[in-house]
Amino acid sequence: VLYYSAYGLTIEGRAVKFWHSDSGMYQEFDVAAGQEYAFSVEVLNSAVTKEVLKLWKGYLRAEFYDDSLTLSSSADLDTYDPETTDTPLETWETLSGEVTAPVGATKGRIVVGLKDHQPGAGGVLHFDNARVVAQGERR
Repeated sequence: VLYYSAYGLTIEGRAVKFWHSDSGMYQEFDVAAGQEYAFSVEVLNSAVTKEVLKLWKGYLRAEFYDDSLTLSSSADLDTYDPETTDTPLETWETLSGEVTAPVGATKGRIVVGLKDHQPGAGGVLHFDNARVVAQGERR
């Protein structure tokens, strides 16, 4: 994982670049059980030689924990699949999804990264502008 600033590969000043499968990073935040949250992140598959993502998939995941940091739920909200996307190389694509914090949850995590390592997998995926926003009334 690389936290960097490179012209054209960030939306604002900095971004994160993943180049190995089953890797990821997260940001933790306080949640209210029963509250719905909207998660999103921008991803870019670069056209730079040897960086084009092959076979690996980028993911956006929501995780919720109780006071003792025991995982109470986890959901992959969206996936970037280089084999099925309609988004051209060098174009930012939004991964997003909404989920409600379960009963007992006090912490949430927005998790992004690469998954699904297999023979022939390679390349990198750039991530920027990850965010979580509470939606409307608690349920």
